[in-house]
Amino acid sequence: MCRFKNLWSMPEDMQISLPSLQSLSIEGCKEFKSFPEESKFPSLKDLKIMNCPEFRSLPEEMHASLPSLQSLFIEGSKEFKSFPEESKFPFPEESKFPSLKDLKIMNCPEFRSLPEEIHASLPSLQSLFIEECKEFKSFPEESKFPSLKDLKIWDCPEFRSLPEKMHASLPSLQSLFIRGSKEFKSFPEESKFPSLKDLKIWDCPEFRSLPEKMHASLPSLQSLFIRGSKEFKSFPEESKFPPLYELQISDCPELESFPEGGLPSKLRSLEIWSCKKLMANRMRWGLQTLTSLKHLDVGFSGCEEEEIGESFPEEWQLPTTLTYLGISDHPNLKTIDGKALRHLISLKELNIFYCPRLQSLPDEGLPTSLSDLEIRECDLLTQRCQRDTGEDWAKISHIPNVGIDDREI
Repeated sequence: MCRFKNLWSMPEDMQISLPSLQSLSIEGCKEFKSFPEESKFPSLKDLKIMNCPEFRSLPEEMHASLPSLQSLFIEGSKEFKSFPEESKFPFPEESKFPSLKDLKIMNCPEFRSLPEEIHASLPSLQSLFIEECKEFKSFPEESKFPSLKDLKIWDCPEFRSLPEKMHASLPSLQSLFIRGSKEFKSFPEESKFPSLKDLKIWDCPEFRSLPEKMHASLPSLQSLFIRGSKEFKSFPEESKFPPLYELQISDCPELESFPEGGLPSKLRSLEIWSCKKLMANRMRWGLQTLTSLKHLDVGFSGCEEEEIGESFPEEWQLPTTLTYLGISDHPNLKTIDGKALRHLISLKELNIFYCPRLQSLPDEGLPTSLSDLEIRECDLLTQRCQRDTGEDWAKISHIPNVGIDDREI
């Protein structure tokens, strides 16, 4: 490995002086702008250029200069941006990376586009991560990523669209994570993700819709997370969930219900936070039919007090298969329904957070199967659960691990 700091220029005869170099890191070099003309790195596999604000271009004829490159990481360059219009990419027009598998471009505010013929330029690319690139808006038309498995677009506020014809553009994609885009609203029409297993849309306030007919568009999807989408109001009409194992919906205040077909029968983990309309309709979720559900976490932040009542959970609502139950941010919760908990014979862990009006634990006690109880920021309940002296101590004394406000008791 070769690492440079305070560098302003590379040796002209790089291919002669370091013919076997496999890893090169250039970090914090304020004057470093580019590589020498006709420079070559015949054996280089890993290249990192970090915090070099004036860096603007890679070697010409990349396919000849870096034939073995597998990983490229460029971070913190304000000058790394596109060439004139006829060369749509900060890499030269004829550049190719035949072996590149991992590409990360982070905190390059002027970076704006990938190669037009990306399927030819990056035929082996498996992981692409673009973060904090303010000018990055979309992928080239007709772009294809034949080998791409993992795609992350983070904190690129102007990013607005994925490639058209997703089934052809991203046939191998398994994980997609879009975060912090104020312009991303929906997926292309008739888009399909044949191999996608994990989909996350976070903090995209204008995002409003998933692909139509989710079960057909996302046939392999196992995990779906949507967070911070103020315009996400409903799932596609006449759609049903693909065979999900994990579902998390948070801070989507306008979402009212799940699809008509209900939640997927194989669901193992469900987390719903800060979705006031969805929480108001929780009796329609049909949780009692989910015989694979192990993990349930519900947060009531932002909910109207009159819509959620003073007790939770409802007696018939929860499946007996639960091993974890989390209740948080309930502004009006005064009682835990003991009858609803009594049949949870598999429950191992119970967390109760930020419920300031919760007065006591149920008279029926908590399930004997519990091994972990965590209570946090529930002031009225805290005093009642003190070891030996608290009025509710007898109800929890059988639980091996009890924590209150981050302290074991």
